[in-house]
Amino acid sequence: MLKRKKDNLKHILKYFPTTLSEALLNLEDRIISELFEINIRSERPVVLLMSDGKLFFTKTGRLTPFFSNNLLLFNENEVKAIFERMCNYSVYSQTNNIVNGFITIENGCRVGVYGTAVNNENSIASVRNICGLNVRLASECNGVASSAKDLMKMNKKNILICGPPSSGKTTFLKDFCRCLSDDLGYKLSVIDERSEFKDYYLGFNTDILSNYPKAKGTLIALRTLSPEVIVFDELGSVEEAEAVVQGINSGVAFVMSIHCGTKEEALLKKQVRILLEFNSIDFFIFLKKKTEISEIVTTKEILDAYGGAYDDCNFLRSFGTIRSPCFKNESSYAGKV
Repeated sequence: MLKRKKDNLKHILKYFPTTLSEALLNLEDRIISELFEINIRSERPVVLLMSDGKLFFTKTGRLTPFFSNNLLLFNENEVKAIFERMCNYSVYSQTNNIVNGFITIENGCRVGVYGTAVNNENSIASVRNICGLNVRLASECNGVASSAKDLMKMNKKNILICGPPSSGKTTFLKDFCRCLSDDLGYKLSVIDERSEFKDYYLGFNTDILSNYPKAKGTLIALRTLSPEVIVFDELGSVEEAEAVVQGINSGVAFVMSIHCGTKEEALLKKQVRILLEFNSIDFFIFLKKKTEISEIVTTKEILDAYGGAYDDCNFLRSFGTIRSPCFKNESSYAGKV
């Protein structure tokens, strides 16, 4: 894990001004092992987000845990220059990703991007005056998902990986792919919408569809690649949930992740409610910090714990019905969402 993280860090140093790249190059291994994000904001100090807190660089490149007026920071033009280098000086080619808040650089390192949105009716047409970059340092950790592979040992299951931001969902998924392919022999299709997986070994029997939108990539995989399991990161829309339902009805299992820290938060996600109403989740795996599994629960256990009767969908109705075949008189979107 440390070696890969150090390699990823070295690859991205070229984008930064010399003051920052040299400071990062001189970090001790124990610091690099705990580092997962570098926050660069216009006229604000550079922040290193660690597993157990945050650190700053002084203007001379020395690490410090204390905020002061002597910290390394960059102005708007310097932040813009970093951003343009990350886009290989072709910002226009990255427009679709930028309006969705990110770009992806070497080795699957995702960079959150924000500035001033240019709106076109109900959508964002472009983003100008980039003033903040959130560099997520990609990593891999073999073995973190080994205890979860038993869920798929006897037969295919649909699994939702749940955790708050920075809990290691993407890292967990990488290892889970290797386990499913190499240890259990499943044929996988990974829908890699943000190009975060393509530079990693995900198993000998894994196809990676890089830069495909998740819903579209799922349908393409179903039609052309004959997967047994489809994997993707961050279930984020109703359209994606409906593509999952279509895939499950075609005999394919799904392993997905979603942003939520608790059972209650999971049940309030409308994407999750769609999957529950179509009986499309078997297990929820909840992560805490550093890809650690806090608990694995069945769908029935979650619904029973919150007073719901899963079979008649009364509990789901209390959260607001979406498209639900288990209501005899409801065949389209109804109720709150």
